[in-house]
Amino acid sequence: MRQAKLFGIVVLVLSTLSCKSLQTDTKSTTPITSVRPEPSTSKANRGWLVINAQSKDTIVQEQSEQLFIPGSNIKILTLYAALKSIPSKLPTARYQVDGDTIYIQGLGNPTTLHPAWGDRELIELIKPFKQVYLAPNPQNLWPWGPGWAWEDFDTYFAAEKNALPLWGNQLWAIPMGQNTEFYPKSMLKKVRISADKPAFRRARNANEFFVPQKLQDTLSVPLLTDDGLTAALLEEASGTTTSVHAFPDGPAQLLYGRNRDEVLKKMMWQSDNFLAEQILLQVNYQRTGNLVDQHGTVELAKTMFPFWREKIRWVDASGLSRYNLMSPRSIVQALEALYDFQPYESLKGFFPAGGQRGTLKNRFKNPEGAPYVYAKTGSMGQVYCLGGYLETDSGQILIFSAMYNNFTQPTSSIIQEIENKLKTLKSEY
Repeated sequence: MRQAKLFGIVVLVLSTLSCKSLQTDTKSTTPITSVRPEPSTSKANRGWLVINAQSKDTIVQEQSEQLFIPGSNIKILTLYAALKSIPSKLPTARYQVDGDTIYIQGLGNPTTLHPAWGDRELIELIKPFKQVYLAPNPQNLWPWGPGWAWEDFDTYFAAEKNALPLWGNQLWAIPMGQNTEFYPKSMLKKVRISADKPAFRRARNANEFFVPQKLQDTLSVPLLTDDGLTAALLEEASGTTTSVHAFPDGPAQLLYGRNRDEVLKKMMWQSDNFLAEQILLQVNYQRTGNLVDQHGTVELAKTMFPFWREKIRWVDASGLSRYNLMSPRSIVQALEALYDFQPYESLKGFFPAGGQRGTLKNRFKNPEGAPYVYAKTGSMGQVYCLGGYLETDSGQILIFSAMYNNFTQPTSSIIQEIENKLKTLKSEY
């Protein structure tokens, strides 16, 4: 391993250095460096782990086994589970045909009628029939995840999850010149236009929406979903009479939709919580035949990440829950599993790229050209995490996790500290 003066602090040289994978030897060696905090972040609870992707040498380590709230770093786990479990095209529905009647059972595909894709495969399938019977949502499929904040009920990043989402389970207000287009159109009658910025975007217990008169950008507001509303929206889109009815026993055909990787990239680049939650339902279906795993993510974690040593807590797919607890080591191990499973050039295409795309578009800019950081952010109040891959000037690939919790200073100061450290690693390792 090429030694360097990392982060401008003293390097502790080891007499022996393990080169074993973190997946097979989770007990790490003594750290080569620790991370000296910037003065503005000295009171933050912070953990770091950086390893060399090829040699598995540990380069930086500080509180690497301490548990932190990871925020959307949880999507790294969701990505790995999806790549390992879901076929190349997302399953949309099971269906049976009986004469001029079709029975539909949703499988969690988030793209049907979603404005990002305009996916109409299901709509075109049911159009020729006189009657559609839609299977009810599984009773154990809750619309929200455990530990989600109730105050987010009207925010785009907390859309409800269900078996057959339509329009991304949201009302969309899209500015078109001097006018605003609303989708689904049947919701227009439930929209109130306000000259001032409304305090809330939706009533707490009803699909009544409050939209400002002047919109600069697209506004999306979560719908309160139920089987009746899903059936009504399906009928609106297809023109075919739709009712809720149990799905019959017996063999069924499968309808497939959008390309899996296309959806996963949007999930990762934009940190889309709704897509992540629906993707995990699809993972569950592929593994168990049900959208909801009665064991939660416990069995999934054992299957996907058998090398985890810490008692982590993984409760949702998006990272919206503050019940999630991960360590820098467990995040690096997940990133290492991805690195070993997927060709690197393909893998980094799933991650936001510094200075180029996604949540890192305005960070980690490389004046010399190509991005050098491909990583997933994770942020919420008093939480900022970043985990991914760093390409050094010497041609090395490093896998890293930086996790910061319980800080009161501006998040920008945390981000700046991380950026400074990674820039140093880029040039000196």
